[in-house]
Amino acid sequence: MKVVSWILFVLSILVIPVFAIIGALGITEDSMTDLIIIGVVFFFILGFLSHIAIGFSHGEYDTAAKAVFYASFPAFIIPFIAVFLILMFIKFLDWVVYLFTDKHYVLSAVNFILEHALGIKMNKGGSSSSGKSNNEEVVIVQDSVREAKLKFVEKSQDYDPDSATYRQYFDRYRDELGYYWRTYDNGVNFVKEDDLDKLNRGDPLL
Repeated sequence: MKVVSWILFVLSILVIPVFAIIGALGITEDSMTDLIIIGVVFFFILGFLSHIAIGFSHGEYDTAAKAVFYASFPAFIIPFIAVFLILMFIKFLDWVVYLFTDKHYVLSAVNFILEHALGIKMNKGGSSSSGKSNNEEVVIVQDSVREAKLKFVEKSQDYDPDSATYRQYFDRYRDELGYYWRTYDNGVNFVKEDDLDKLNRGDPLL
């Protein structure tokens, strides 16, 4: 990845003067101004890709790699802002769909891009990382018959205006039978989503 990042970085530096020369020599019918603008666009695209590529070179950070990383940052930041805003808009649409379908369709893909390409740590629910892992297991007693093994799914917020916990944040878990559980107090008490009416009536959670 280092070699790829260096090639992209060099191209990003050369692209503006090359397009300027093409415009000055009149090789194409495009005006020099148009060609320089195209060169600037390619500068940001190639610099953005170069910065991401060198960012994937974990454990290979010698002096040259660090130089490329910092030198490509100016070309990275503007596309970063544009890509970040687009991804946030996609996450918003996914959240709207989730309210109606109870499913996230693109959240994992968006979080992967945010974390691995843009370097923003995200948890599975889309918020900044809170230290929970999707592989975390919690064993609780559902009733006298069986124990439910819960795996963390996401951190979310209660949007039901009729709920006693309206606008409160909770951690959402899923057991081995596919039932969803919530905890509003960081694992002290759990309630199955099918039994949320008990919580609203003030009954014990378990």
